[in-house]
This record gives sequence, structure tokens and C-alpha cells, in this order.
Amino acid sequence: MPLPQRRLLHGDCQPDHVLLDEDDTVLAIIDWGDASTGDPLWDLAVLTAHHQERLADVLEAYGAPPSAVAVVRAYWIVRHLGSATWLLDHGFDPSPDVRAAQALAH
Repeated sequence: MPLPQRRLLHGDCQPDHVLLDEDDTVLAIIDWGDASTGDPLWDLAVLTAHHQERLADVLEAYGAPPSAVAVVRAYWIVRHLGSATWLLDHGFDPSPDVRAAQALAH
């Protein structure tokens, strides 16, 4: 797999960080505290990690090739494991994210 070109990433591009108007037009993307550079598919993976049924729509709108699905699925596992660690460290139940990562790994 070739290395992706690095781009500016939001880093935590989840639906709660996208502000929409009444017509579902994006007004702003907030909370850039995790911004970095990397593979743009990471942001798409984070955006769809808990809404996997929307992946095809997001990839189509983004213009990503069909091969992007495998990369996003791998990033979903990484995201869920990272979320589980954060939840555990902050006194929350990490089991939903652990189960999600396990399901994706099979």
C-alpha cells in the first residue's frame, strides 16, 4: 500500500464537531485541538466510526477510490481502541468500543 500524501487533519472529526444550518449545510467545523497532518482518510474514519452505514456516502462525496474502504476499516479499529483507552482513563465503560474493535477485526 503506498503511503498517503499528508494533509491537514482535524484529528477528531466527529459529527458533534460539525455545525449545520436548518438545510444541513455545513456552517463550521469546530474543536481543532487534535489537528495534525496525516492521511485524510483518518478524518473520514473518525467521522463514520459510529455511523458505519454512512461510509459509502462519505467516500463517494469525498471522491475516494473503492480501495479506501479497507483503509477506513483499519482506521476504525485504531479509533475504537483509542476511544476505549480514553474512556477507561476517564472512568467510563470502554466495553462498547472494545467490542466494536473486536467485531471489525474478525
